Amino acid sequence: GHERYGESLVSQPVRLVFYAGLAAAMTELTARQGFRLVTFGLYTIAVWQAILAAYHIATGTSQTPISILSTGGSRVLSLTTGMFLGTALVAAIVNIELDASTRRRLVHGFFGAVAAVGTVLAYGRTTFIALAVVFVFLAWTLPTTRRMT
Repeated sequence: GHERYGESLVSQPVRLVFYAGLAAAMTELTARQGFRLVTFGLYTIAVWQAILAAYHIATGTSQTPISILSTGGSRVLSLTTGMFLGTALVAAIVNIELDASTRRRLVHGFFGAVAAVGTVLAYGRTTFIALAVVFVFLAWTLPTTRRMT
């Protein structure tokens, strides 16, 4: 049926089979392992976006075509990137709470700082508001985060 609609065989049908294969492969995955994989992915995105932000700052360009802000200044990273980095920041805070090792907490703190800088460079006011709400919730529910706050 893919030819009738002008689609190639390696588009939607194969993607659905790929997603089903991913779901089948993750049946043995525990919640802790899944959170580690998500954390690794978010930290990888944070580092990559920090490299891109440094490039855009050095060249005076922007990741998004709408870089001039109505309040003055410019946006270095896109709003979508800012949301991803906000998620990485929340994951870093939760990981600081979960890990007992001081060395691991410092690593999570480093990646949280990288994500925080990227979130600021995206200048997403809605991301700032969402993070403020999440931070209040985290400070209220997580004892270590409450003490650090």
